Amino acid sequence: MTTALGDKSLFPVKCPLHYEGCITTITAPIAKKVLTKKEYSKFLDFHDSALFGEGMRCVFCKNFVAFPSSSPTSSPYSPTSSQRSMVMCPYCDNKICMRCKRGWHPGVKCAGEVENDDLEGWRLESGAQRFILFIYSFFLLISLDVQLV
Repeated sequence: MTTALGDKSLFPVKCPLHYEGCITTITAPIAKKVLTKKEYSKFLDFHDSALFGEGMRCVFCKNFVAFPSSSPTSSPYSPTSSQRSMVMCPYCDNKICMRCKRGWHPGVKCAGEVENDDLEGWRLESGAQRFILFIYSFFLLISLDVQLV
């Protein structure tokens, strides 16, 4: 079970005797008996994703909410072009932001989202800063070497 919790592609988890011909899968009640609370929560997320597709737990009612597909549908839960990051929970009818996994906040940027363009966001990443500093230092050393000659 712990191996499966490290690899989402192993879900739904097959019976350990599937090599012997057993066709059953490990269900939530069985998993709850042998897993810790944290492991069980991860099991539920992976299990629901395997059954229903990509999604998340509703921040209000804790039920699994599948993300709408990228193809347009007539479902009231599918996002329009202006609401690409909003998903509505079919259980409690609350709206959730798919990006920050919090309640829907129209017109307000997600917490931690950079307000500048993509280039500015790239500049703020620590790896990019280190790379730029390395290149700058390299060219500075070359220019010093050229001046000394």
